[in-house]
Amino acid sequence: MNLKFLSALLFVLIFMISWSILYFFFDQIHNNFKGAISGVIAIIFAPKIIKAESQSGRVIQIKWIFLSKVISLKK
Repeated sequence: MNLKFLSALLFVLIFMISWSILYFFFDQIHNNFKGAISGVIAIIFAPKIIKAESQSGRVIQIKWIFLSKVISLKK
């Protein structure tokens, strides 16, 4: 599975979960604000994929707020 696709899939999943929570528990907030708040939450919590150059060659790094360290994959 492509890492960019996995990152986008996790972004959409986090967005939908946060939007659903806001939808069911906060009726007084307008839907536009729910979408904006969910988008910010998804941006913060979705994993970030970075392509970097190292001494050993090209490396793909995955950073996620739930992991304490960066995961490096050789390309």
